[in-house]
Amino acid sequence: MRYIRLATTIQALLFNLELKGQVSDGYWENAKPRDHYKAVCAAEVVVDPDNVGLDFYPSRRYNFTSPQLIEYVGDRMQQYILLAKKYPTLSATSLRHTDSGEWIWQIKVGEESPKWQVAFHKEMAEVCGVHNYHEMQLVLAGLDKTDYPMKELRKDLKAINAAFKILSH
Repeated sequence: MRYIRLATTIQALLFNLELKGQVSDGYWENAKPRDHYKAVCAAEVVVDPDNVGLDFYPSRRYNFTSPQLIEYVGDRMQQYILLAKKYPTLSATSLRHTDSGEWIWQIKVGEESPKWQVAFHKEMAEVCGVHNYHEMQLVLAGLDKTDYPMKELRKDLKAINAAFKILSH
């Protein structure tokens, strides 16, 4: 098993919830070498402030502070962290789905919904008191961006960049 060791839980959430997807099929989707994403996306992300870095060499460099990347997904990354701070027991899976849109709240009558969707609805109701798309939009609109401003996001992304340049043990 390969590891990506980051200094904080927030950095680990950012990497797992957004950056890993950007490496595999988002911002760096067509980057070379063609299989650059495999080692990075297969690695386990752990919080280890005393041993930050990777225990492998990625086959390419990534700039997680790219202005274009932040312009495209910065608000969503900020939203994930604000929700994680507001609801610290909310799972990473549910955090990821909070930005999925109205479809995730729609249960088809007469059909069995996927287990992950049922689990999402249950967790959102229990942890956040949210039962539908409209209520979720109210929660999102009420997030205080001063609790995790873009300046802090950029700082965390810079720290992730730095971690990718360190070989850890």
